[in-house]
Amino acid sequence: MVTSDQLGTILELFTWIGFGVAVLCAFAILLWRSAEGDYEKTEAIVVAEDEGLVARWMTDDAVEHRPLDPHEIDEIKGKDKIPVYYSRRVPGRMRLHPRSAGEKILGLLLAITAAVGVLAAVTSVVLLLIES
Repeated sequence: MVTSDQLGTILELFTWIGFGVAVLCAFAILLWRSAEGDYEKTEAIVVAEDEGLVARWMTDDAVEHRPLDPHEIDEIKGKDKIPVYYSRRVPGRMRLHPRSAGEKILGLLLAITAAVGVLAAVTSVVLLLIES
């Protein structure tokens, strides 16, 4: 059987691990965003060419284009105009969502580990109040 002292130690461990990993995830997201740079929203036109469907969009300086990947073709569902996000640093880099998949995964991991840390801290305080 687990005593209240052992449970308190386990909860404190989960608190520190949860908050520690959450801080590391927040730092990783910050580094990720600074490395990727800003993405600006614009409209792209989908055109059928020899190599398949191609998205064309205008930046401040030029007209850019890129063939669409199969998963992107499935996502646009036959639309002629689609909202896209292009990199200000490298205008030829385009995606369909404002955040990348890696950034979304880090954000989810941040939320989960922070929630574990908060839950463990609150449970530890409640256990301390029950004991006294």
